[in-house]
Amino acid sequence: MLKFLATIFASIFIVSISFAGKVAIIDMQQVIKESKAGKKVQETLNKKVEELKKEIEKKQASGEKQENLQKYVFEKQQELNQLREKMASDFMDMLKKAISEFAKKYNYDLVLDQSPIIYGNKDLNKTVEFIKFFDKYYTKHKK
Repeated sequence: MLKFLATIFASIFIVSISFAGKVAIIDMQQVIKESKAGKKVQETLNKKVEELKKEIEKKQASGEKQENLQKYVFEKQQELNQLREKMASDFMDMLKKAISEFAKKYNYDLVLDQSPIIYGNKDLNKTVEFIKFFDKYYTKHKK
């Protein structure tokens, strides 16, 4: 019975999407990995991690007490987590705005993330086009 209801709801969802108008599917993981903005976030975080590793190694080499070293590492991990959260939040805000502009520019009524979609016509996948759009958007709007 549960399978039957799930099938009915999925069918209704698919039918409603088919009448929604113009639809685009974007692979967000690919956008994060391949866009200029996504690469910049990763590069910045990786650079910060490397800096922290060097600082910790210096403190270890100088004979810093284990207790002080653990406290220092904990504080730096907290700072790194805060930086990661801020950068992710800023990235997502910019991404949402870019998706909205992309949808308006190309008259999409619905833009979906690829990840939960099991199957979609390959012509609906606009990831490459969006990455090009997003790279231009990022260059124009980066802080």
